[in-house]
Amino acid sequence: MTRPQAKSVTLTKVSKAVGLPSHPLSRRLRRFLKTVDAIHTATNLKQVAVEMNPLVRGAVFNAYTATGPYTIQLNPNGSHVELSLIHEVGHFLEWQAIPKSGFGQRSFKGDPLFAVWLQAVRESQNVNRLLDLRDAEAEESLVQKTANYLLDEQELWARSYSEYIAVKMLSPALLQQIAAENKVIMGNIQLKPYWNTADFHSVQSAIDAIFRTLSWSK
Repeated sequence: MTRPQAKSVTLTKVSKAVGLPSHPLSRRLRRFLKTVDAIHTATNLKQVAVEMNPLVRGAVFNAYTATGPYTIQLNPNGSHVELSLIHEVGHFLEWQAIPKSGFGQRSFKGDPLFAVWLQAVRESQNVNRLLDLRDAEAEESLVQKTANYLLDEQELWARSYSEYIAVKMLSPALLQQIAAENKVIMGNIQLKPYWNTADFHSVQSAIDAIFRTLSWSK
């Protein structure tokens, strides 16, 4: 299938950038994305098309070239549709809208914009617990591989962005979905990929600072 050419239009609202298909879920998701607009704007957003795909686990962000087109494959039958969507929006923003992305190869360590965020994330109990779990597990075990994935800086950004939106929005749906994700058992271990309220405070403040620097704050 031939992908459409990337559109040159640039936008400042997440709800305008995320193109939803004709689907029973789309009205609900559109209302949800408009609430995100009340939390932050963006600059030079291109468009990302959501495609409903029941075969993916949760959702997947795809960039076919550095300049697009961009898609989010979203499982409409998933148990955490809103959380999956906003997680991938976080990837989309980091890849396409926040400067110096490297198109999926951002050096978070070398980017001054993310310095405070990266320090807050690394010092958080959540991340240190994941590091301990990873180091305690057998080499190449499923738990170790999953912990390594969760500790990837792009994944840390997308998870922290989605939790940031949940907290700022006071969204029952997002907060419940985060709580459910933290209860998932792998083997006999709860990985708990998301932060608790107290642990997230410094990460939230760091994202606030990023958005102020970008002039994205509302």
